[in-house]
Amino acid sequence: MNVEHLLDIFTTINPTSDYVWDVCANFIQHLHCHKSRLVVLGPKIKKLPDDHPSKPQCLLHLSQLFGKVGNLVECKQLLTRTLELWRERREHSQVSLTLTILCNINRMLGLYKEGILHAKEALEIYKYLNDIPGQAATLQQLAWLLHRDKQLTAAEEAAEEALNLSLDKGEKVVTCRSYRALGAIYHSKGETDKGIHHFEAALTIASSLNLHDEQFWIHYALVQLFLNQGKLNKAHAHIERAKPHTVNNTYLLGRVMQLQAVFLSQQHRLKEAKAIALEATNIYEKLGVMKDLEKCQEFLQQIEAKMNLAIS
Repeated sequence: MNVEHLLDIFTTINPTSDYVWDVCANFIQHLHCHKSRLVVLGPKIKKLPDDHPSKPQCLLHLSQLFGKVGNLVECKQLLTRTLELWRERREHSQVSLTLTILCNINRMLGLYKEGILHAKEALEIYKYLNDIPGQAATLQQLAWLLHRDKQLTAAEEAAEEALNLSLDKGEKVVTCRSYRALGAIYHSKGETDKGIHHFEAALTIASSLNLHDEQFWIHYALVQLFLNQGKLNKAHAHIERAKPHTVNNTYLLGRVMQLQAVFLSQQHRLKEAKAIALEATNIYEKLGVMKDLEKCQEFLQQIEAKMNLAIS
């Protein structure tokens, strides 16, 4: 907070300084990676002149901060503006990077076809630049989008290509995410054993690199898989393993609470499920995550219907 206060003062004293705004961009990136929270510098960044050298980089990191705390709508708006600025400057590598991040946000917002278009455009730029790691990262994002759009064969092909490229280049984070994508794809195809194998491969890498978000989503996926199989003990074990990775991330806390409510509902512990689901809706409402809020409210209605049926 002291660093942020100083930066707030410096940007007030000298609002056009390139150096100060470069420091701001690095500070926001640090928060995104280590302690996600919003910053008072946001309004100042948005008001920077479009031709300021640091504006697109500051907007990019600010957007990721909004995405990390769960405000995906604001994240997308900032990314869209960032993309426009990079296009105007003909910064091809930055355009492709922003497109890749944007397609991931579109996936989280349920805008799969728009995300697929962004991913394919980014992939073409990375091929033009002969950027293999960029291609691998984008193919991994494309795989997720195709998976959500029910194009499972195309999704599997994209994920396999991403995995091969990332293994060849030693890109361990992309390798981890590609294994996780393949786990989800095989789960959707009904190939449960292959799905678990790929999730476990992803978890091994994520644990070795201390990637908390990745570990959370792998455990989250395994909870869903085991709930679908009716293996409640295994599902509960992965819920407990997911919880430590929600530290400093309120959005992930809401997601794991909602998942725990589903688990309790399957155990017919409806009052407990309702109480925890209500806590999750409060989190989503405070964060302004409307899509997750709506889904959790629908789930609450289902619980209440079950409770009313049990009374009658």
